[in-house]
Parts: sequence; structure tokens; C-alpha cells
Amino acid sequence: MVSARVSDSSRVISIAAPTLATQAAIWRLAHETDNSNAYLLWCTDYFDQSLIAWINGQLAGFVVAGELRSGSDTARIVDIAVSASFRRSFIVPPLLDQLVTKLVGRGISYVESVLKSTDSDLRTDLQSLADRWQAAVDISDSQDPNAPATTAFKVGPLRRRSSEVLTRPTELP
Repeated sequence: MVSARVSDSSRVISIAAPTLATQAAIWRLAHETDNSNAYLLWCTDYFDQSLIAWINGQLAGFVVAGELRSGSDTARIVDIAVSASFRRSFIVPPLLDQLVTKLVGRGISYVESVLKSTDSDLRTDLQSLADRWQAAVDISDSQDPNAPATTAFKVGPLRRRSSEVLTRPTELP
């Protein structure tokens, strides 16, 4: 189980893999953030490559990722969601750091994601992830005039770091 805890002056952030005991809370957040498909993906394909974040004991967000194919060194970030109550809590960077730590431990060297043109916060978060992990970012815009405007981000190569951003394993609420 991946688990980390970070404290600052006003909050405690806990990040861990989802469990059967957290399913109801995850479903509520998936529904609140209009990410019901992410919940279904968890149940079928990505449960083992997902993380959830709690702030002061309340479910704040999640990230869902999946390997592109067996034996691939690349994982795709399928979905990230943050509860409206925690949108300005800066939960995404530690959530992404723990996800990457988990994936690198499994031999993944790259993460990618496809973003809509309206996902400016996530663009910033992925660029920041690359900076923190001292990794390159490959960015390519969709060229299909008949499709919605999207941008593909690929971050890597990612390597195990000597000191992780999040430390002190702990039990979750």
C-alpha cells in the first residue's frame, strides 16, 4: 500500500491506494466532479494504479492511471479530480508525486495525459511535475480540425529520487 502524509500549518494530507472501505466516498467524489466514468475504470482496470487524497480526514481528490500495454514503460494519467471544497488546496502536486513514485517503483519511466484546451491548471501541474522530477516534457497539440482541441503531454524519463517530496508513511482515516 502506498501511503504518505504531509502536514503544514493548517492541514494534514494523506495519500494512499483506494480500498473497499473507501468506495462510497470515492463514488460521491466521482459523482460530484462529474467523473463517474473514472469510478467505473477503477472497478474494472485501474484500481491498483490509482491513489486517493484525504485532507483532515475528508476525501479531497483522486488520480487514476493505467499502463498503456503490458510491458510498456509508459503509464497514462486517465483522470484527476479534486472536490470543490479543496480546489485551491494544492492537492494535485503531492498526489502526482506519490503516483509517480509508485509507478517508477514498477518500472514505469514516462507518464502521459491528454488534456482539453480548458485544463490550464492541469497543464501547470504536469509541467511542475516534470520540473520536480527533473524530467523532460513532450507536448503536442492535436492536428485534427474535426476533433476537440487537445494537447498530449508526456513527462519523462522519470527516475527514482533519493528524497521524496512526501515522507512519513502513516495510516489513513
